[in-house]
Amino acid sequence: MSIPQGSLISYFSTLVKQNGGINLAQGIPGFDPPEELIEALKGVAGDPIHQYPPGTGNFELVSQLISHLLPQKELSPSEILILQGATEALSLLFLYILKTNGAHFNTLAFSPPYESYRQLPLQFGLPFTELETNEAGQIPLEAVSRSIDEDNTKLIFIASPGNPHGKIFEPSEIDKLIDICTTKQCFLLFDAAYQSLYFEQKPYVPFKKLNPYLFIADSFSKLWSVTGWRVGYLIHDASHTSALRSLHDYTGLCANSVAQEALARYASENQFGEKYSEMLRGELKKNYKTAITALKAAGFKPSQADGGYFVWTELPADFNDGFEFAESLYNTTKVAVVPGIHFSPMAKRFIRINIARPIAELQEGLHRIQQFVASQMK
Repeated sequence: MSIPQGSLISYFSTLVKQNGGINLAQGIPGFDPPEELIEALKGVAGDPIHQYPPGTGNFELVSQLISHLLPQKELSPSEILILQGATEALSLLFLYILKTNGAHFNTLAFSPPYESYRQLPLQFGLPFTELETNEAGQIPLEAVSRSIDEDNTKLIFIASPGNPHGKIFEPSEIDKLIDICTTKQCFLLFDAAYQSLYFEQKPYVPFKKLNPYLFIADSFSKLWSVTGWRVGYLIHDASHTSALRSLHDYTGLCANSVAQEALARYASENQFGEKYSEMLRGELKKNYKTAITALKAAGFKPSQADGGYFVWTELPADFNDGFEFAESLYNTTKVAVVPGIHFSPMAKRFIRINIARPIAELQEGLHRIQQFVASQMK
């Protein structure tokens, strides 16, 4: 089978949109946004907020973020930039480093990396390094240090919990990585998009370590199940404020005005959505246990996940190619998953499954996967 160019997530999701089926490929939440948030959206629709908002972000939304994060870090408005999702935060920082460091630098992330971490440098014809964690699943700090020195690595991406693997890294590992980057003047972007969606232990986000070489990206997409609203933010040291905002003016300009206003009102009136976040964590934890039980019974070897939307799993022993598996699975059962090679060339025998779906839909998708595996092994 020939592998199509472009995003394999889009490829398999489009098959479902065109031909029907169960989409366990794309990270689309199967949960309704908070009712109060939808009411807030209805309430602001008639207000005069349909033109360009401040490019730096809705002032009240920024204020709500500052109040929410105050127990972890005292931030000023000059250290927060509201953007079109966390994806723009990644690309804006990459362009910023490209502008300030020239076109000859390496980007690094840990295996299996989120697609944008690899694709951003490759789209600009720049090198990318994928490092595997050590035998204990920890950040390979010595290898990171060597890459900064020998490969001219100027940007490192890390997420905790991660996508596609769902792993949460220990605070001591993250702090040591930050110290290496700060000492060697390498930029580090900490992707916190799934920080509220943990199964047991709340992940560590290094707000208190914020410095000129550490950036933190997050969004409201997964937090409140509004992936289509495209509102996220970048937290950064004040030394970057002027240059980042200038670059943003000519790339993203601003995030959706109406969505920002609705988010700000919801956050201010509902304790930053704490009740909804607690509910969502419970649903995802239940779905995760359902998924790994079913997958193990079918011969898969799912990796341990600590949070997030996904199960990252090795195929059963009789299957050797994740793309062929995903293609045949959809053609046979109308269930879409993502081949591991979308994330890493080292993940040919892996797939990623989105578990952030209604439990009945997820169970049906898993049942079809089990039937497919059993039929292929006869």
